Amino acid sequence: MEEGHFAGIEIGACNIPMVARPIGCYLDRVKDVGQWGEVSSDENFSETIRNVIKNKNLYSPRNYYSKEYTLERCKEKWNSLIEEFTK
Repeated sequence: MEEGHFAGIEIGACNIPMVARPIGCYLDRVKDVGQWGEVSSDENFSETIRNVIKNKNLYSPRNYYSKEYTLERCKEKWNSLIEEFTK
């Protein structure tokens, strides 16, 4: 159960938007693109980076991750993980 990439969370905490490849936890975050950053394929990666840098004020990754990792949500995720492994 991968909930997030630590580097992505750290970047978001600094309110810096990021560009990620569509793998791992970022597959689940595609629906939230535009809030924390963008997901891009290899073919468009550098162009997507340029666009994010040019429009960095349109993103609010700190706000996104603050809602995503509240104490209550983390508690729910841990309880779910514990339940999954103790069945």
